[in-house]
Amino acid sequence: MDLHQCQDMKLRVLHSDGDQTVANVIGKWFPRGDNPDFADSHHMSMLCLLKPWRKLSMLKAEGESWTSMYENFLQTEGVGHHTARVVGNAQFYYDCKDAALQQTSVGIISGT
Repeated sequence: MDLHQCQDMKLRVLHSDGDQTVANVIGKWFPRGDNPDFADSHHMSMLCLLKPWRKLSMLKAEGESWTSMYENFLQTEGVGHHTARVVGNAQFYYDCKDAALQQTSVGIISGT
């Protein structure tokens, strides 16, 4: 039997039911979800993480915005509490960062 031309370049991983995988984010954290300047980047990142896909066209149809695709995804059946937690946790980083910066600036202003 001849070997497939991509055997040394591709890998398929099978998981059993109940198996949980942790995403390893390399580089900067996900874009902010509460800033309109980063809305497209945030929605694209969340779709890439949460929606099963093989081609970019499975994430966003031609002529559609990332925001509309993201909102449609969140309203589909089967997207529930877990997805909301992942999105919330991605934003939690910025909420903590903002609170720390605010605390620091208040401390600097008040002299404490």
